[in-house]
Amino acid sequence: KPGFIKDVLGEFVPLKLAEYIFQACGGTSKGISFKDLLCGLVLLTRGEEPEKIKFIFCLCCNEAGTHVYKDNLVRLVQACDNGYVPEAIADCFSDSERVTFEEFKDWLLHRRDATSLTNWLLVEKDTVTLSNELETPTFYQTLAGVTHLQES
Repeated sequence: KPGFIKDVLGEFVPLKLAEYIFQACGGTSKGISFKDLLCGLVLLTRGEEPEKIKFIFCLCCNEAGTHVYKDNLVRLVQACDNGYVPEAIADCFSDSERVTFEEFKDWLLHRRDATSLTNWLLVEKDTVTLSNELETPTFYQTLAGVTHLQES
C-alpha cells in the first residue's frame, strides 16, 4: 500500500484520497494485483467520462454499491480538500441523505468541478498521465544506469 501511494500516485495526491483510490482499484491488506493496478491506472489516465463518474461513485458509495450517503461523500471531500466541503455537496442531497448512481451522475454532470477530485478527473483530464516528460532520462542516462558507467 505505501508503495502504491508513493510510487504510483505520487506525493501530490492527499494521503487519505490515495487510500480511497488504492481500495477502489482492488487493493487489500496483502497488496494489489498487477491486473488491478493496470486497470486502475488506465482508468485514471485514459478512462472516458462515464467510467470516471462510476469510479468516483465507487470511491464514496456504501459497501453494497447502491447509494452514496452524504456522510461518506463529505468524508471523501474533506480528505481531498483539506477539510473544506463545497456548497455544491448540499445540492446533491437536497431531497435525501442518500442518492442512487443515476442521481449522483446527474448531479456530477452538472457540477464537474464540485470538488478537487471531480475537477481533477473530469475537468483537468490532461493532468493525469503515466509519465512525466520533464523527468524522462536521456539515452545516455539510461545507458549509464544499465551499464553502471560514468562520464569521465
